[in-house]
Amino acid sequence: MSTIVLNTLNYAGEGVVNGISRFIERSAGVVAYFRSLTASVKTTNTRTAVKWKLVLPFPSSAPASCPCPGEAPFLDAIVNIDVRLDSRADQAFRTAVQIAITDLAAKDEFKNSIKLLTTPN
Repeated sequence: MSTIVLNTLNYAGEGVVNGISRFIERSAGVVAYFRSLTASVKTTNTRTAVKWKLVLPFPSSAPASCPCPGEAPFLDAIVNIDVRLDSRADQAFRTAVQIAITDLAAKDEFKNSIKLLTTPN
C-alpha cells in the first residue's frame, strides 16, 4: 500500500480489511496518539458511497491550563468525508464533484469554520 502525506506527516498503508483501507501515522510513539485515516468505496445498484475518516488525537502536550485536574481528557478530532453519488455518474461528473470538494476545502469560509469556529455568512 501507499503512504499518504497529510500536514507533513506520513500515514503508512496498513492494508485493506472488509473493503476499508487503513493508514496509520505513528510519530507520536504512543498508540493512544497515533493518527488514523481510513477510506472505502462501495457501489450498489443505485449509489456509490465514498467514505474517508481521519482521526486526530488531541496532542499529549495539551495546554497546561486544561483540562483541569479531575476533568475528562480532550477528545479526538474526527473528520468524516462522505460522498454519495448516483452509481451511473460518469467520470466527468465525479471529477467535477472532486474539484468542488477541493475548492471548498481551500476557501477561507471553510478554513475559518474550523480554525476560528465561525459560521460562514
